[in-house]
Amino acid sequence: MPQLHVAKVNDCISSIALEHGFFPDTIWNDPDNADLRRVRRDPNVLRTGDLVVIPDKRRKEEDKSTDRRHQFRRKGFPTTIHIRLLKNDEPQANKLYQLVVDGRIHEGRTDGDGNLWIYIPADARKAILFVGEGEYRDKYELAIRHLQPVSDLKGVQQRLNNLGYPAGPENDDLSPLIIQALRRFQRDHDIDVTGENDFKTQEKLMELHGS
Repeated sequence: MPQLHVAKVNDCISSIALEHGFFPDTIWNDPDNADLRRVRRDPNVLRTGDLVVIPDKRRKEEDKSTDRRHQFRRKGFPTTIHIRLLKNDEPQANKLYQLVVDGRIHEGRTDGDGNLWIYIPADARKAILFVGEGEYRDKYELAIRHLQPVSDLKGVQQRLNNLGYPAGPENDDLSPLIIQALRRFQRDHDIDVTGENDFKTQEKLMELHGS
């Protein structure tokens, strides 16, 4: 029978699926997770304590002859990390980068809009991004699967900090620095400047941040 998984810190649907032996879409699109989809909207952004229904595994049978050797290949699933590099709101196009994910090195150049997409393991937790060449390259430490829902204050802080609006340490404390960052963000994107985490601000943060 189906079981409940209580989301832990840094859990996402991809990591939960890997843990239980499912494809992410199988769990995310299960009818019993409809309420979760309405609340979270993004399978990569869960709150600690969210309840995720793990469906029963379905048995699959194959007809094969008994006097021959057969090979069965287990299908995996890709998990993608997407990063867009901006400097003074300008895309960093065609920039050389090196991304180290749990010790594995990925190299390439950003596209014309400063984007890079890389397939990573579903259970990856930490990455370091180097941008540029030689001694002048920049270094960024990335906490993978660490993003909180945009409705949470910590989730707002994370997105503001990532988008270049310093909002201070991610500690769920509504400080003057967060309010100032919210007001700057709202002013830059033609949103009513309230300093509050309202719906329009959340929508714009998710649009620009990618989740």
